[in-house]
Amino acid sequence: MKKMLIAALGLSGLLASCSNVTVTIPEITPGTGTSSSLSLTEIKGFETSYKLTQDVTDQTGQVLKAGTSVICDDAETTMFVNVAWTGYLSKLYIQFKGLTTEQYKNVAPYTVNAGSGSGTAKYTFAPGMAPLNVQPLSIIVNGKVTRLGNTYVRIQGVDQNGYSSNILESVAAIPVLKCNN
Repeated sequence: MKKMLIAALGLSGLLASCSNVTVTIPEITPGTGTSSSLSLTEIKGFETSYKLTQDVTDQTGQVLKAGTSVICDDAETTMFVNVAWTGYLSKLYIQFKGLTTEQYKNVAPYTVNAGSGSGTAKYTFAPGMAPLNVQPLSIIVNGKVTRLGNTYVRIQGVDQNGYSSNILESVAAIPVLKCNN
């Protein structure tokens, strides 16, 4: 079911770069003010347990390249998010948000308790749990796929004193596809 782990693993940045965002993550109140010592510096990359093995075209004509990480809405999909920070990170909050639906899924905070560094957060979506309104699905047929939407990542940390860090938001989003007939 839900799994999340922080480890000192370095995943290559496949899809995302990041930017600082000054809004708060909906329905998460991780800290009681702004931390002066903790800063999330980068979403170094993210990938999923499913990658396209060939170039495919979605129903809108957009091409998704071989090697692109995707979320299969009809199958359990594990996502890995590599994050870097400076200062002491006590807890890490992650949110997955639908690019066009604005729906979101908050992940329970993960206790990190580590000084400046980086790590990989791991989360497993159950079928139908990506933040989208969708129906059951279908896979790549003759290089065509059905894209249900896109999900992007938002993260925020809390320092040892209970103060919130900045929020990072991935610029690129992961496609959510129908993967099984």
